[in-house]
Amino acid sequence: MGSDSERSRLARLGMGALTAADGRTLWDAALAQDRAVVVPAALDLRTIAESEHVPKLLSVLVPPAARRRRTAVGPDAATTEHLRDRMTALRPAEREQALLDLVAGQTARVLGYGEVRAVEATRPFTEAGFDSLAAVDLRNRLTRATGVALPATLTFDHPTPLEVARFLGTLLVPGEEELLGRVLRDLTSVGEFLSAPDRHDDSRTQVAERLRALLRGTERDATDAAEVTDRLRLSTDDELFDFLDDQLGI
Repeated sequence: MGSDSERSRLARLGMGALTAADGRTLWDAALAQDRAVVVPAALDLRTIAESEHVPKLLSVLVPPAARRRRTAVGPDAATTEHLRDRMTALRPAEREQALLDLVAGQTARVLGYGEVRAVEATRPFTEAGFDSLAAVDLRNRLTRATGVALPATLTFDHPTPLEVARFLGTLLVPGEEELLGRVLRDLTSVGEFLSAPDRHDDSRTQVAERLRALLRGTERDATDAAEVTDRLRLSTDDELFDFLDDQLGI
């Protein structure tokens, strides 16, 4: 029945392997049933009860008392917001690597790999041994890790760990308009803070100085950029090459 990694993954889900003798016995038992559909399976109900997610189809087989011992919930809003803030603060390349590490780590757990580095970023999940059960397992793990509702077709729409990481980046990192909205709302809060009648002068001074410092930095960056642009536009070819050599340290 499949490879060792597949058997190990199914065992973690609470489904054991069937021997040929078990299969024949269950086949005979199934034929004797007056039911339209029967499923022969070796279920480890204790493992299922202790898992992070009990499938609805199997929930009727797991005693409620056993299920109450665990709470299979995803990250709360604060955890999700923390992850979003962390991703937003990273540079694009760093963000992609952080999300790839997350996806690779969860993929390694699904496949039963001992090391995360065994997961290849650009290797399709299907080539790594994924089936529909593994795809759902990874989707559920990433949903819990990120707090983002992900589609059941995640690994089919984005067939490699790198593509999934990039997709997560589009969901976790806000666009320009959303970031601008946040900044403007924060500035509104600053204005309300400064205009409060009971605000101490020292507090107003500290906030005002901080705002002036931010503006000076922004204006200095804009000035530097304009100077570089003018220099490049007015330079001869030799001066341009000298400038590039100086900037690149050649």
